Amino acid sequence: MRMEKLFLILLAVILFGPSACFAEKPFLIGTSYKALLSTPDQNGMLDRIVREAFSRIGMTVDIPYIPTERSIVNVNGGLLDGELNRIGGIDKAYPNLVQV
Repeated sequence: MRMEKLFLILLAVILFGPSACFAEKPFLIGTSYKALLSTPDQNGMLDRIVREAFSRIGMTVDIPYIPTERSIVNVNGGLLDGELNRIGGIDKAYPNLVQV
């Protein structure tokens, strides 16, 4: 009986684990860029690169426009999953940011 419970728990984790959660909810990558780099309809150069990269790994992404300081604070606080195109060293002021 104990092995059956363990098997059911492992099966549930596999079927309903993190990958199932990621498939439904798009990543939120904030941007403060306008014009050619990022546009409201998400067809700017950076928008297309990011959307293509995420689609190649089977994920979706939403790229909302948010003013610079608020966007960085939101990423640092965990309200957004990432931020487009920032300068190196910004993690000194925002310790939760990881440059990729």
